[in-house]
Amino acid sequence: MSDTYRNDHHAARTAKQGLLWLLGAAALGLVWAMLRLAMGLWGGSQVPLPPPGPHAFAPEVNLFVLALMLLALLALGRWFARRPWGQVLRWNPSSARWDAVSPPLPLDPVPRHRLVEPHEARQGVGFWLAAAGLVFVIVLIAGVFSFEDVPLQVTGSLLVSGVVLVAATVNAMNTWTRQIDISDDGVLDRDFFNTRQVPWQAIDSMRLVDANQSAQDQFELSARHARTGTTGRMRPRAMKFWSLSAANGQELLGLPAQLQGSTGFEWLRQRVESGRAPTAAMSASTPAQPELGRGLGSGSWQVGRRLPLFSRQHLAVLLGTALMVTPFILGAVWSSASALYYVWLAEEVQGTVVEKSEGALPSLMVSYRPPNGQTLLLQTNGEAGHAQTPVGASVRVYFDPQRPQDAKPDFWLELWLIPLCLNALALVVLAAATMIARSLTSPPRQWVPSAVDSGSSA
Repeated sequence: MSDTYRNDHHAARTAKQGLLWLLGAAALGLVWAMLRLAMGLWGGSQVPLPPPGPHAFAPEVNLFVLALMLLALLALGRWFARRPWGQVLRWNPSSARWDAVSPPLPLDPVPRHRLVEPHEARQGVGFWLAAAGLVFVIVLIAGVFSFEDVPLQVTGSLLVSGVVLVAATVNAMNTWTRQIDISDDGVLDRDFFNTRQVPWQAIDSMRLVDANQSAQDQFELSARHARTGTTGRMRPRAMKFWSLSAANGQELLGLPAQLQGSTGFEWLRQRVESGRAPTAAMSASTPAQPELGRGLGSGSWQVGRRLPLFSRQHLAVLLGTALMVTPFILGAVWSSASALYYVWLAEEVQGTVVEKSEGALPSLMVSYRPPNGQTLLLQTNGEAGHAQTPVGASVRVYFDPQRPQDAKPDFWLELWLIPLCLNALALVVLAAATMIARSLTSPPRQWVPSAVDSGSSA
């Protein structure tokens, strides 16, 4: 009984409550900001409103956008509250629905076989989780230094990137912790968030499904009507998975197609197709080998034709990828070139701090005078380090000799924060584009059974 475990998802229930509390706190913060803004606008209150930055919206627009954010948070909270996190669900064939199993929960039966998500799926969700985390960190760092200037934009960016990060985390946890246990009682599909129990009598069929079948049919139809026999677009890639369905056609369980050929998968398929557990002889004929293709009988894996990356079939995908990558590359190059220009090629002059704003992130007003020019003023971004800079301090200023009003103070964040963020985003997008290119050039593989097996199975 060492392999048995209790269906207890206490950590998932705690995570669900924590997320709901977090969303509730964010919603209360938005309500407080809306009330404060409304009282300052129309209530005749003496509540001081922060001075708007040069890129801030009008107060009325801020109030409207805050209301939209609040509605979005409430909808997201309702969606999270209805998720069956921390529950054990069992399919009821008589009522054709999932019923929650009430505690005390019985021990799960000892599984005959256990399936997990393939390596490709684990690697893919890990990449997108890392990308979402990097974007959130970049938005957080940039928001710390620009919140006083554009608080609404920073709040919205943090909410959106935070929701994307939570979604990527949930998807990764679901993939990494998923286990499909196959026992004499049925199939047990569990992950970090919940458990789904499917008895054998509830499973009516098991078939291979292509999620992109309708898109492929539309592509074939368009290609037949085209004069050249092709649409100039790439044929949608197959997204196949094995679907276990109930008698009414509802999908009960989905298994990745990459699991086909493993011992546990073949035992499951024989059990569903025959309606009874495979005999010892049948089990012995399919030894436990994790390689794809084993346990499928006689046959072979056939590798399809490998298309070059810059082929006509890949034209649409390459153009879309180029349109996605180009803005990030141009932004990274432009910001880096601008910072390097000010440091290496622009002229410099000593300026003086003539004014400093109040607050946790004070900004400085720097006065500088180019040679043979008039005195100009430069305002820095808000930064915690400026609190230690007194009025009257000397600051180096880089300026364009052709346009002396285009100047940058010699502060690291002023010069390199934006290039750092844009270069990090460009690296993430380039990594995604590289994965797309590798998927286009990888040849398709398909298991083809031999003619002898086909005749014997018939």
